[in-house]
Amino acid sequence: MLLLDDHPGIIDYLNTILKIDFGLVKLIKAKTIEYAKVILEEDSVDFVICDLQIRTGKSTVIPSLCSEKNIPFMVYSSHVNYSLYMDLKSLGVKSYVSKASELEYLKMGISSLFTGDFYACPLVLNEVKEEGKSDCPRPILSEAEIRMIRAYSDGLTTNQVADRLFLQPVTIRNHRARVIERNRCSFRELLFRFNYWEG
Repeated sequence: MLLLDDHPGIIDYLNTILKIDFGLVKLIKAKTIEYAKVILEEDSVDFVICDLQIRTGKSTVIPSLCSEKNIPFMVYSSHVNYSLYMDLKSLGVKSYVSKASELEYLKMGISSLFTGDFYACPLVLNEVKEEGKSDCPRPILSEAEIRMIRAYSDGLTTNQVADRLFLQPVTIRNHRARVIERNRCSFRELLFRFNYWEG
């Protein structure tokens, strides 16, 4: 089993639970997405438990790779939102447990990982239920547009965004105009939506 988390205490906590409660002894620990990718490419991994909030920010790289390789995976993360929940469901996540959950829910999530039945802890389900009621539509953005909007969300000006992305300011303004038109909202509303879903 591969454990991915950038916090050593979480890795030790999961390691203890997996050894004591589930009898697993062959555990591979990864603190970075890059190392986890190497392990998934080279080793024979039967299961994965991963965090989404690694030093580089939120990432579904490992869940996507697990999905491609048909490796059952569980998400154990503090980061929970409706969009992420839907993305993970589409990738075939076996269980999704918030780090704020009680130990019993973590153990139920691990059990579901092994049985293949879907499980989401009550904290995840409550968060998803509340966000699912929202009338804030998720913006439609390409990967390049996400990088652009993220730079604007960081408070950068158009010229600073262009410098960060190695583009001309006119190109940034054109991308911005197309994004506004496609999403049928003001740029301020677009930033709000982006931060709501991705923040």
